[in-house]
Amino acid sequence: MDMDRYDIRKTLILDYRTRGVKMLEEDEDGNPYVWGFEHLDPFFKNRPARTITTDLLYEFIERRQIDGPKNATINRNLSLLRRMMSLARREGKLVQAPYFPMLKEDNVCKGFLTPSQFIKLREAMPEHLRTLVTFLYFTGCRVGAALAITWSQIESEKGRFQLRIDGNQTKNEEPILLPLPIELNEVLKELPRKGKLVDARNLRKSFQAACVKLGLGVETGPHVWQYKGLLLHDFRRSGVRNLIRSGVPRRIAMKISGHLTESTFERYNIVGSTDLHEAMAKVEKYFDGNLMAVEANQQQSSQQVLSYQSKPR
Repeated sequence: MDMDRYDIRKTLILDYRTRGVKMLEEDEDGNPYVWGFEHLDPFFKNRPARTITTDLLYEFIERRQIDGPKNATINRNLSLLRRMMSLARREGKLVQAPYFPMLKEDNVCKGFLTPSQFIKLREAMPEHLRTLVTFLYFTGCRVGAALAITWSQIESEKGRFQLRIDGNQTKNEEPILLPLPIELNEVLKELPRKGKLVDARNLRKSFQAACVKLGLGVETGPHVWQYKGLLLHDFRRSGVRNLIRSGVPRRIAMKISGHLTESTFERYNIVGSTDLHEAMAKVEKYFDGNLMAVEANQQQSSQQVLSYQSKPR
């Protein structure tokens, strides 16, 4: 076998498929797909793996920075390529792998949709995609997990649809039976009950076009990956935020969204400027708008306690 032309992407796909890694999805044509391929392919596709050097990786970083993604996104691209090369080297298909430079990143997730923004975005998207984005916005479910749901997982009780999510479809591997939102319930009644629950044709392209139309994103070039703005993954962040702000207990919210750890879940629980204003309003209400008066009342209470305690028994 000519190792110079070995497709290291195939090695990654085989590894992910064998281990059941949930990052492995299908693209619109039914081909195996992992997020990040669309960023790596334009630069590395058909390039002999042995010619990928650290200097070339720096060139890739510079090219990606021109496109405008955040450092965290570029690092995920590099990590994906590094995994491909590590697997190829482990299996003897590559002699060595280069050093991978990584960028400093801000781990704070900031993207989310307010209810009014979501309504406008949903209306701007093709009708066949509205069921999917509504489900994502209400539940915080991963896109990949949502696309894998079939009608065989839908149960009906007293006219209300419930979704049975199997353990192999959630990151925490815990099965759940989830009552679906009323909005979805009405839509699903009109759909043919066979095959996949949602239609995801042209999802990424349609989503980005709607975001650009509403000013939630901008195109940075002619290709679908040349885009900067709201991400599909922000539906997940929005869903988590909605669950928490609706008063759903964290334990239940984590079960619905499929988050495995508290620390990961917390990164999705985004605090917006409105939340901060509401928090400050609560503090002001506690102080009754007059911090000096509260301090005087507290001092008076303290003196009363001291006076009482100082009385002889």
